Amino acid sequence: METGRVALGDLTPAQRARLVTRAAEVLRAGGLIVLPTETVYGVAGTAGAGLERLRSMFPAIAPTGHTWHAPDPALVRRVVPLRSPLHRRLLARLAPGPVRFLVPCTPTELAALRQALAAPSGVFEGGGEFAARVPDHEFTRSVLGEVDACLFMERLAAIAGPGGGPPTGAIGGIDLVVDDGPPRLGRPSTSVRLLGTGGWQVVEEGALAARAIEARLVRTILLVCTGNTCRSPMASAIGRALVADAGPGAVPTRFVSAGVAAEEGAPASEAAASALRAMSIPFERHRARALTRDEVARADAIWTMTPAHVQAVVGMDPAARERTATLDPSGAPIPDPIGSPEPVYRRAAEQIRDLLVRRLADLDRADPPDAGDDR
Repeated sequence: METGRVALGDLTPAQRARLVTRAAEVLRAGGLIVLPTETVYGVAGTAGAGLERLRSMFPAIAPTGHTWHAPDPALVRRVVPLRSPLHRRLLARLAPGPVRFLVPCTPTELAALRQALAAPSGVFEGGGEFAARVPDHEFTRSVLGEVDACLFMERLAAIAGPGGGPPTGAIGGIDLVVDDGPPRLGRPSTSVRLLGTGGWQVVEEGALAARAIEARLVRTILLVCTGNTCRSPMASAIGRALVADAGPGAVPTRFVSAGVAAEEGAPASEAAASALRAMSIPFERHRARALTRDEVARADAIWTMTPAHVQAVVGMDPAARERTATLDPSGAPIPDPIGSPEPVYRRAAEQIRDLLVRRLADLDRADPPDAGDDR
């Protein structure tokens, strides 16, 4: 196996595993390595001697501006200050992937980062912005996990080879070049700033467009009852009202409803509409929809009115089991008000509102689910 330049495509699985170990050894010793990612090739070095060599190679980048590369999103969640549910969802939906996260940090937060990553003094000093990325390339993530040290990478796009591949000539100061052919995306990662207000902004658009990021962030909640004329359409309307005035750190959320035995096109109960009007909640013109497997597959979370509805959803799509639960966390059913006087509908609507507030808060505290991820 050549030590200066190695083509991954020529290696057996066992040789790849040995190359991961060798690359980690070179990096731990302060060496620099050109590694492939899904975007462009980068030169990698660990904090300490490797970072000093990176700074010499990329003098235009501020001392605190080099990008930390993590082996998985879980490590980023543990050490980077994420200030809102939206920040957590950004990380869950975009990493691993072609996104570089820019996180404004106080000096205290940077010091905590240095300690958490066991980085030497001189790294993450002062205040400013911390850059982090989780590349979507299996070999490179294996190296990042093996090296077990704070590692930085900078892109070599300016001297890339044909088709965006690795540099073809010798690069001064590089100890090893790992060649995996042209990168899958061939464009630099998109830089996304996580704002102190809890929101986000695209600073530099690259391989992932801003509109694609926006589409991935939308969280879909599916509410399920029997006929989709009372409880689930009320729940959907209440959910939309609850998130209508959410702040910049809130996750954009879409509510849809369906029934396990719905008559397609049936109108909503007038009593349900009256109950919502009494709560000053808008109720759009509604027609019943039957539950479908596609709707189940697209939902991030599925909340049903009874345990029997849970079984109906899981029977339709067993893969949805982890995302499906009764709206009441205790598992108690929400009684069907169909045919009852309007006060019964009002009590049902108020119960649904209180349970939705609780469920949404729990969802925001948890790591976002990966349903519907189309990376």
